[in-house]
Order: sequence, then C-alpha cells, then structure tokens
Amino acid sequence: AAAAAAAAAAVDLAPASAAQMRDAGDAGSAHAGSGRIAAWLTELKLERYVDSFVAAGYDDPRFLGSLSPAELEKDIGLKLPGHRKKVLMMAEKNVAPSLDPAPADLASLLGALGLDSYRETLEENGYEELSFLEGITDADLLEVGIDKAGHRKRLVESMAKLSS
Repeated sequence: AAAAAAAAAAVDLAPASAAQMRDAGDAGSAHAGSGRIAAWLTELKLERYVDSFVAAGYDDPRFLGSLSPAELEKDIGLKLPGHRKKVLMMAEKNVAPSLDPAPADLASLLGALGLDSYRETLEENGYEELSFLEGITDADLLEVGIDKAGHRKRLVESMAKLSS
C-alpha cells in the first residue's frame, strides 16, 4: 500500500508533457490558461505545483502579477520560501491582457479574462449586466459559487481597473 501511495504521489509531481500542456490549454475557456501555467511552471522548474495552481484558479500566468506571498502559501500551498520567491519574481514580469477598449458587456469581459464558464452563474445570480459588477468583492463572488480564489481575484481586480 505504501508503494502504491508513493507511486501515485510521484505521478502527481511528474512534469506534464508538451502534449498534455497543449491539451490542457485547449480544454475550454475556463481552463484555457492551465496549459499556460503548466508551461510557465515547467520553465521555472516548479511543475510539481501545476495542479495546485489550477485548483486554486491561478491557471493563467498572465494574471499572476499581483500575487502576494500570503496568497501563494494560503491559496496555492507553496510552503517553501525559495519557491514562493521564484514565483513572485517571475510573476512580476507577466502582463495581464489589456481591457482597452473596455469590454461592452459581461460576455466580452469574461472572454477577455478567460472566465467564460462563469457567465451563466453570474447571470443566474443577478449580474446580467457588466455595470452590475462594479464594486464586486471577493465575498460577493464566493456567495454566487465562484470557489477558485484566483478566478475571483482576476474578476475583482479587472472590475476595479474598469471602474477607475
């Protein structure tokens, strides 16, 4: 049993192949960035964290620029200070896609952020119009069922930029 558990753990830490990264990137808009995060983490020699980044919603390196050490530890589970420092140094170089011109509607915003899969959830909870998202908070998004911290952060920060 111990050998089986060790083998399963080794599989989880194995680097993704180029085909796996490509397939993950093409798997649908909510996960379109997962191939990107796999490739980015592999370049940093930190591929063992791919599943943790994806599970927490930090699945696209273009949106990691505002990550804090606390978020890396709490949301993603990076316990090793050297790994957190490496991710933070490299994340600062990433540039989020521009929202200029400003998206005209909710679908356009979610598409630009790679969060299309949340459109129905948001609309079902009264956020049918882009203007309804002004001032949205992390707690608001948790309330409607958006569980991934990285996705909530991406949407909250983008709305703050659009509102300013």
